[in-house]
Amino acid sequence: MANTSQIKTDTNWQEAAGTINANFSAVNTELEGLRMTTSVKMPLFSSTSEADSAITNKYVGRLILVGSSLPAPVYRWNGSSWVNTGMTGGNAEVALTDYLGYNDLGDINEVTI
Repeated sequence: MANTSQIKTDTNWQEAAGTINANFSAVNTELEGLRMTTSVKMPLFSSTSEADSAITNKYVGRLILVGSSLPAPVYRWNGSSWVNTGMTGGNAEVALTDYLGYNDLGDINEVTI
């Protein structure tokens, strides 16, 4: 999580600018980390035959979800057919821990120009 600093209300612009720039740098570092996070997009199909006709660029290891609702079984293309991996995917929950939050940014009233 980014380390941000509060900007003092009784500071001069040069000191405040340094703190603001350090905060921007910390936020940019966090955003870059999020950008580098790997995510796999898996389309949901009602059947493997629907996936066969819909996906024209199959490749070994390609993942899809098969079912009518999420979470659904995960299938992998093995080069000739879709094989159930035994896993499920498509969980709609997203963990939001360790992300920069409003409280980390401080009170907007602390910045004076």
